[in-house]
Amino acid sequence: MQSYVAGCLIMLPLICLGIYRLIMQNKKTFLFISVLVMVVCNWYMAYMCCLFSVVYFFFELFCTDEKKKYIVTIVKYGLTMLLAVMSSMVLFLPTAMNLLQGKGIESTTDYTPGFHIGIKTLIKGLLPGIRMQKAFGTESQGIMLFCGTFVLICAAAYFLSKRSLKEKILSALVLSFLVVSATFIPLENVWNGFRKANSYYCRFSFVISFFIIYLAAAYLEKSVKFFHKKWFRSIVCMWVCVELLFNGYSIVRSYAPIEGHAYSVYDEQQKERFAGFDISNSEFYRTEQASPAGEDRGANYLGVFNEGLQYGYHSFATYTSTINSALTELYHKCGYHDYYKFMQYNEPLLLTDSLWGIRYIISDHTIEGCEKDTDAGVINGKSVYVNPYALNLGYCVQGADIENIEAENPFEYQNKILSTLTGEDIECFKRVDAQKTVLEDGDEFQIKVPKEEHILYGYIDHVIKDAAQTVIYINGDPRTTYSRVTSYKTFQVDDPENSDIATVAIKGNLSNKDELEGVFYYLDMKEFSSAIDKLKTKMFQVEDYGEGKITGTYTAVEDNEKLMLTIPYDKGWKIKCNGETVTADPSRTFTVLQVKKGENKIEMTYVSPGFKEGFVISLLAILLFAIWQKAEKKVRRSEDV
Repeated sequence: MQSYVAGCLIMLPLICLGIYRLIMQNKKTFLFISVLVMVVCNWYMAYMCCLFSVVYFFFELFCTDEKKKYIVTIVKYGLTMLLAVMSSMVLFLPTAMNLLQGKGIESTTDYTPGFHIGIKTLIKGLLPGIRMQKAFGTESQGIMLFCGTFVLICAAAYFLSKRSLKEKILSALVLSFLVVSATFIPLENVWNGFRKANSYYCRFSFVISFFIIYLAAAYLEKSVKFFHKKWFRSIVCMWVCVELLFNGYSIVRSYAPIEGHAYSVYDEQQKERFAGFDISNSEFYRTEQASPAGEDRGANYLGVFNEGLQYGYHSFATYTSTINSALTELYHKCGYHDYYKFMQYNEPLLLTDSLWGIRYIISDHTIEGCEKDTDAGVINGKSVYVNPYALNLGYCVQGADIENIEAENPFEYQNKILSTLTGEDIECFKRVDAQKTVLEDGDEFQIKVPKEEHILYGYIDHVIKDAAQTVIYINGDPRTTYSRVTSYKTFQVDDPENSDIATVAIKGNLSNKDELEGVFYYLDMKEFSSAIDKLKTKMFQVEDYGEGKITGTYTAVEDNEKLMLTIPYDKGWKIKCNGETVTADPSRTFTVLQVKKGENKIEMTYVSPGFKEGFVISLLAILLFAIWQKAEKKVRRSEDV
């Protein structure tokens, strides 16, 4: 279970306890603090908890008989929730503003009426030991609601108990609404944050489980006379332990892609790998990995996402909700991937790798155009490859409008990028013809190896991303699974050892193999090297960098030179050039500055957009709540007198 779900299991009961105290004891502080802490810890799951709190509030309210206080209690609940959420704005507002760069502006959610799962699947989700096998990147069609046979028995007994008919009807209505929410697609999307959730679709199923547990507890509290007996508690404890072991094993067996010991070994070796990197504050470079953990070469499509954060190296590849849409669009156009949900790096593209400053590539297969670092050794089956063409963090460009370039394929797009940056008409990538042969189990393409110094690249067009088991073979060797939604696009084609014909085959379950087209280009190393050398003549020199800060110098030969820093543009960067505040071009993917002739001292510091405003809002909300509390105490004292 992920940590954020574990946090919900702690905070959701506390929020409900706060609601109970508000209704029954007219005390708001517990609810206020619980909601505030939940939003600060995880806003996404807090959204679901707050949504459920509305349902639970009215459930508790209608269970009471004090109808005269309904309006007053509703107002107090609404104001408490509002002030609690506002008090979290110091963290929530910057998060929301970052989300607007990516997933926060997603508009593809389908609200067409329909049901996600049927009765059989719903019932299956209540059974113990259920395993939901699913491939990475695909959507689970099941739901997990099982919370123990003892709990389920007690929850069912609740409706047969002697509790008031009114309470049981309200409980049935709440439970029915939650179940419908988990199956009816429009309601499901509302609970998921007005968006379709991939992978495990019912992110809020913990809410349903919580309410089932609540019903079981309500039954035990008043209907079981021997609930407090030692023998009964011992039996229940043993029962629960056995179920936890059994179901824990089932879950781990279903979802864990690698056993714990194997991952621990991998983790230690990765730490050893990156601890050996020479990281200093006077030199900035990026590192990427071209192969994931494990021995399955066909699984290279998985990528390595947040290991840069884990092991302390600088990487564009990341899996986050606050994706930079402009950057993922750029990577898509360059041919790194077809998927827009996260930044993916699986296979190097020497031209753009060099432009983005990717100096080191960790890979289990040879990276053409890069030099293998033999001193670094082989760890986890991977070697270190050094890109000698990688540029610094920033360099002078003649043009920076790379966002509006139109091209027929990624290779032509990269040609135009380099032409724009250098101000010259450059054609580093050149097309290579390929002969296609339709095989019984796929397609094969034969490519004539160019005589010039080169690196050969290609991709297969019109492959359906349906998660079928299709694999790319380079000269007979498997390279990667190619038909997943997360499969990368372009790949290097190694030169064969004893032939001037390279082969690329795609094999597997291909329903449209007659429609597939191979697109192959080679990178002319002579032209590429010449273009990179021109960009290297005027580069930004990093003097120091750290968390949220960069300082360095750039010497301009002329006035109004354009300096492009390969730092994704963000409103949060505060930039000073020779002590004066300057602004970057907001229409660019990267940070582009115009600098004056001579030496320019550039200082950049980062403050999350919305942090200052959020801090003020949080302060005011906490102050308002404190004033409200004090005013109520004063009123109560006057009434007592």
